[in-house]
Amino acid sequence: MEQKESLMQRVEQASTDAFLAVPEKSEGKPDQYRGASLLVISPEEQAKLLSPTKAEDFEIHPQGFIYLPQVFVREKLNQTFGIGQWALLQIGVKVIDKTMCYDGMLFIRGCYVARAVGEADYLESNSMSSWASTNESAKSDCLTRCCKDLGIAREAWQPQFTELWKKQFAKPVYRTGIRKGGGGYHWRRKNAPPFDDESIFTELYNKASMLKNDVKLVSWWEECKTNYDEFSTKERTLLHSKYTELQTQFGVKINGESIRPSNIPAEGKAETGLFTDDGATKG
Repeated sequence: MEQKESLMQRVEQASTDAFLAVPEKSEGKPDQYRGASLLVISPEEQAKLLSPTKAEDFEIHPQGFIYLPQVFVREKLNQTFGIGQWALLQIGVKVIDKTMCYDGMLFIRGCYVARAVGEADYLESNSMSSWASTNESAKSDCLTRCCKDLGIAREAWQPQFTELWKKQFAKPVYRTGIRKGGGGYHWRRKNAPPFDDESIFTELYNKASMLKNDVKLVSWWEECKTNYDEFSTKERTLLHSKYTELQTQFGVKINGESIRPSNIPAEGKAETGLFTDDGATKG
C-alpha cells in the first residue's frame, strides 16, 4: 500500500506542471500542433473511418453513456492508416484523489489531429488494480475521445441511436453499495454478469413505497413474479407481505374484480409464499 501511495505521489508531483500545458512554439522547438488540418485522407480512408459500427461492439458505462472499447478504436486506426502511421503523444498526467487524468495528442502521418483528456479511477479495493493499469485505461480513454474528431463510432454521441441501443442491449440495475447511506441505479449490458452488490429484491421492495395507486400495484406485482428466480424464500415472503399491505391501502378490487392472488386467503395471509414449490407463480 505504501509503495502504491508513494508511486501516486511521485506521478502527481512530476506531472502537475506539464498537465494541460499550452504548447509553446519557440526557436529551436518544434510546434506541437504541426500539421493541424493538413492531413490528407483519401475517399477510401474516409469511408473506412465513417463506416457504421456494429451495435454489439458498443459497451455501456455504469453512468449510462455508451462507448466503443479502445481495442476497436485502435483496430479502426490500424485498418485505415496502417500500423505505425498514428501515435498518441502524452502531454501530461495528473492524479486527482483516486482519478488519473491523461492529457494527450493524436498524430497521424506526422500531422496533429486532436487533443483530449482521458480519465480512469484507481480502484483501491480491487486487488487486480494498479497505477500502471489505471494509466493505460486513462490513455485509452484519451485516444477514444480524440477519435471523435475523425468520426469513429459517432453513433455513440447520437441521442436517438443511444436510446435505441440502451433499450435493446442494456438495463438499469439497483446496487446497494454505490454510495454511502443507500443504493442507486447503474447501467450494464443485459448479457453481462450482475454486479457484486446488485439486488433486484432491494430495488422492488424500495419501489413499493413509491407506488401511488392500485394500477401501479398490479404492475409492480407482475414485475415481482417475473423475477422469481432472483429471490430467496425470505425475500418472497417479504414481498408478499408488502403486497397484502398495499392491497389494504389501495383496495382489493380493480374494475370490479379482485386483484388478490389465488394463494392469498381473504384474511390476507399467504399460504406458501410468493410462488409454488414447483417454481410456478401464483396469481
